[in-house]
Amino acid sequence: MKKELFNLQGLYKVQRKDIKKCADVAAKAFLDDPSSTYLLEKDLSHPKLYEYYLKAFNALYTDASIFAPDEAIEGFIILMPPGKTSVSARRFIESGGLALPFSVSFGILSRSLEYESNNLRIRRNVCSDETWYIFQFGVAPEKQGQGLGSKLMKPFLNWLDEQQLPCYLETHKQKNVDLYAHYGFILKATDTLPNKKHTQYGMLRP
Repeated sequence: MKKELFNLQGLYKVQRKDIKKCADVAAKAFLDDPSSTYLLEKDLSHPKLYEYYLKAFNALYTDASIFAPDEAIEGFIILMPPGKTSVSARRFIESGGLALPFSVSFGILSRSLEYESNNLRIRRNVCSDETWYIFQFGVAPEKQGQGLGSKLMKPFLNWLDEQQLPCYLETHKQKNVDLYAHYGFILKATDTLPNKKHTQYGMLRP
């Protein structure tokens, strides 16, 4: 089974130097997402969400493949191969994750662990050992509706079809369920975030 992604046609493979741009786009795109509200609670702001993503993206960079439409990084997709569906605790620490309670929110580490444990519980009931995982997929708010999302998603989905491999993602907004259904994802799990206040949708593309 092929587990390594080559360069996807028409996309720019994000380099380590581009992580700051990805974190900025993520902080803008997910500022109103229920997952951000849960993770940062009353401390939620663009600068603090940016700091959180900067540490997380640096920690997962070795295991993930990250693509953008071009070097401007106005959107991105983070792809995790089978068996690599979460951020390594060791790499998270090496990337400065232990400083987050002081720079972002005092409860951020415990909430992050609860969030990931919850995701893994849902994922195990849906995914096979061959399933790729879309860790995150985002487009800068000012660039949404201009086709960047499709430009990012379609080359990866075409590659999956060639390899006959499944893919899984999560979303926390009902409107996104129909969006991902357009790409062939099927709603397989409806659950909640750990605080039971927000719905979480697990979607599989067989």
